[in-house]
Amino acid sequence: MAVTLHPDLPLHLLSHLIVADIAPSKGPLSSEFQAYVGAMKQMEESKVSTRKDAQDILAAHEPDPMTRAFLLTNLLPPEHNMPLRFRIPLHTIGAAISELGSFPYEPGEREWDGPTLFIKGTKSKYINDRNIPIAKEFFPNATLEPLEAGHWVHAEKYVISKGPQ
Repeated sequence: MAVTLHPDLPLHLLSHLIVADIAPSKGPLSSEFQAYVGAMKQMEESKVSTRKDAQDILAAHEPDPMTRAFLLTNLLPPEHNMPLRFRIPLHTIGAAISELGSFPYEPGEREWDGPTLFIKGTKSKYINDRNIPIAKEFFPNATLEPLEAGHWVHAEKYVISKGPQ
């Protein structure tokens, strides 16, 4: 969304925008995200060697098995009895976590009038009644399509135009 709204974006570079279950609003991330990064750091520091050990550490921070499975997709495949590690830079994400809830523009400051599709999980809190009007200020040609899912849905189960398969 921020790239689409950037003033230096060449005209006609983008023809459509699809946004998956997030809104262009500012606000602190919930503490669960810092806990996820902390648990992932703990896994690396503990030099876990199995996904089961990684699951056990993460389970203390996240009760939902689907969310844990999603977070563990960032583990690199094991190599020659080496400890598991993450493909994402945990130190960088940990240091920047407070900024991840920011958005660089204020409503009314920038606008992109191309066709925009916001997909909202019906069981998710990431797009809500309060920030839908804000999204429309940035993206006046936006439509909202609910998807019967939470935020951490496995997208391969769905085809947007046809619903669940």
